[in-house]
Amino acid sequence: MFRESDHFRQRRPDWARLEVYGFRKRDGGYRIEREFFDGFRAGIDVSREGVVTGRVVDRETGEEYLPLRSPEAVGPFVGKVRAAYGALLDEIAAACFTAVPFLSFQANRLQTALRERFGDAPDFPFARCPGYGVFRCPGNGKWYGLILTVPRGRLERGAEGDAARELMEIVNLKVAPESREKVLERDGVYPCYHMNRVHWVSVALDDRLSDEEILALLAASRAMVAGGAERPAGRARRTGEAVSWIVPANPRRYDVARGFRENGGRLDWTQTASVSPGDEVFLYFGAPVSSVLFRCAVLAVNLPDRERPGKRRMTIERRAVFPSGRFPLAWLRQGGVRSVRAARRLSEELARVMRAAAGEHDSGRAGAPDTNARGRQ
Repeated sequence: MFRESDHFRQRRPDWARLEVYGFRKRDGGYRIEREFFDGFRAGIDVSREGVVTGRVVDRETGEEYLPLRSPEAVGPFVGKVRAAYGALLDEIAAACFTAVPFLSFQANRLQTALRERFGDAPDFPFARCPGYGVFRCPGNGKWYGLILTVPRGRLERGAEGDAARELMEIVNLKVAPESREKVLERDGVYPCYHMNRVHWVSVALDDRLSDEEILALLAASRAMVAGGAERPAGRARRTGEAVSWIVPANPRRYDVARGFRENGGRLDWTQTASVSPGDEVFLYFGAPVSSVLFRCAVLAVNLPDRERPGKRRMTIERRAVFPSGRFPLAWLRQGGVRSVRAARRLSEELARVMRAAAGEHDSGRAGAPDTNARGRQ
């Protein structure tokens, strides 16, 4: 069955980009109508919650083209209509939506809240299950939360048929054995899937429990895993715990400064190295700039790249902006960096100098660099 949601998995709308693309506000959401293929018109709606729905009309009859969604409808023509409509949806997803780590709205809200409250970001260590995100205690690296997707029937015994096969996103978290039964009395909490049921439970991420309720459970899980060694919220990692990277950017292909401005200081970036959440990235701009312009923090890694299957992306957040020419290629070469053609680890000595300079040019005070100016070498 054809579903618009299949083309917007792990994507959330950027309202400004929707309007630039041609969407117009309607009934609290956004709508666009587009002609496609040969004689078909699509009406596509994006709700305030970010849910995408659509209706395809055969212009010759003026009626909805029902074969689009019928599993029984087969043949080359309906296949071409589906492919053309799918291509239109993929174009909108790439132009107007941003990638997020998880499928559900609640999971993505929770990962943002955990980063803001504790400075923790998920990592995605499972190659066969790239959407499974792990939250670790920073002191010892142990898990305190695991977000994953399972068929509803694995948790709810009464579910049958399509309901049993429906995918639901859950978070596994640790609870004290003496409080387990009380926690399980809450709607949306289950005996843990695929982990020790004595110490862990699974919580459905479908808003049956509020964000604050789940965050309280995750905070308790984190404290138990940490063994009381809590890290104060917002405190930086210990020296040497993170890795510094220098990553190339092509100013001729993409306006990075504008991208940061339009996306609240964050960007999804091609991931070509073993980057982990909490690492720092220095963006080096090639000719005609030939200089490091941004210091960024890595928030999430191993995000799927919808435009290039099999590739991964990471989310970076701008932390400082350097004047063009402050750290040119000639300076990098003195520190052993001969060229920046791919992501590479940066020596602690070079990273320390740029990190210190970042205090002079933090993103809250510095203006956007001139990415078209030639760097001084």
